[in-house]
Amino acid sequence: DGKAVCVNVPERCNVTGIFKDFDVAKLAGKKIRFEVDVKGENIAPARDLWNGGKIQFQITDLDGKDDWKGAAVKTGTFDWEHKSFVVNVPGNVKKMRLFLGFQDSSGKIYFRNLKMSELAESVDLTKVANMDFADDVAGDGKGGWSDQGSYNDAKKFKYQDVERFANVPFTVINP
Repeated sequence: DGKAVCVNVPERCNVTGIFKDFDVAKLAGKKIRFEVDVKGENIAPARDLWNGGKIQFQITDLDGKDDWKGAAVKTGTFDWEHKSFVVNVPGNVKKMRLFLGFQDSSGKIYFRNLKMSELAESVDLTKVANMDFADDVAGDGKGGWSDQGSYNDAKKFKYQDVERFANVPFTVINP
């Protein structure tokens, strides 16, 4: 199977695994693809859907707001699967940490072929497009995407799922 790292947690834990902090000065404003192969043995279901086996980045901005990006890990026992996801690192990033392991779960999880690659340069809108996408009241001067009210706001825009708009890579904040 090649070389792999294993996180073995025999009993349900709070948080156990491997943490890796990154130099945010090198990643700020960039679009990063993270890839890894994962295999599991007897991975227990967590009490909450967002917990369990983890492949996850914690991104903290200068205001202390956290955002988590990652890939889901199945429960039970499964053979090698390739996981891949894109992280839009905001220009105002303070901390970026990778976590591989378990939260509120147990079992054995194996990781191999970890790879991070920079995608095309992204237009960083995090410092100027800094209001919520939803706008309940038109013309109140309090914002929303365009201050045109709920009829013409961007609350349904799935910014986490879009890497490009009009074929231009972009990065926005999580409002």
